[in-house]
Amino acid sequence: MAGEATRAGEAAAVEARGFWSRLERVAGSKVMAAVVALLGTAGAGNWIAGRVQDRSRQQELALVSYKEFLAKEIEVVTAAYELTGGYLSASEDLIFLTGPAFDPARFPEMAREKLEAQKQKIRDGYNTVDADWRKKRESLGLLMAYYHPGRPGISGAWRQVQEAVDGFNACAVAWTVKHPQATAEELAGSPCGKEKARVRERIDELNNQLDEARSYLWEQFGVVDRAARP
Repeated sequence: MAGEATRAGEAAAVEARGFWSRLERVAGSKVMAAVVALLGTAGAGNWIAGRVQDRSRQQELALVSYKEFLAKEIEVVTAAYELTGGYLSASEDLIFLTGPAFDPARFPEMAREKLEAQKQKIRDGYNTVDADWRKKRESLGLLMAYYHPGRPGISGAWRQVQEAVDGFNACAVAWTVKHPQATAEELAGSPCGKEKARVRERIDELNNQLDEARSYLWEQFGVVDRAARP
């Protein structure tokens, strides 16, 4: 009887250990599953955060590249406008030289030499600007095309500006030949006014083309954040 009792006790102990072992395995698998799920969530979060950071870095690099390119583009456009404005002003000076303000007959003998020197200085200034215009207008056109890829309208608009400016200059030179000494009334009639208005129209068109081109450049450089655009 004592032996049977002993064997029954040992069997109960074995069954108890089996139960606790199975319980531990079940509990352990749930804990591991929770741990794996937790790690998976954290990994996904890190991956998403990494992607956001990469996108942010790409935007920063795109913005830096865009600003550098834009600075060069503005430099070229500014040079073109300064050259155009200088040539228009010098051409207008030729017209003004024919007016009463520069009429030697209105000055005493002693002041005429100084007047002629002043007129020659203005003519020399015109010759310098004229040579500068003829030398730089084409190269500026090429630079405009380079800094506005995919926008042929820019080159076309700049050519029209050139033609209009050349037209105004030709008119001014012709005026000096036909009116070597113009009257105040003749100057009041706005000599070469139509040609000058045409220049303004062509410049306005160029400005419109440039505004549209900048939006295109934003897209080319991948700057999708409009708030970050200059």
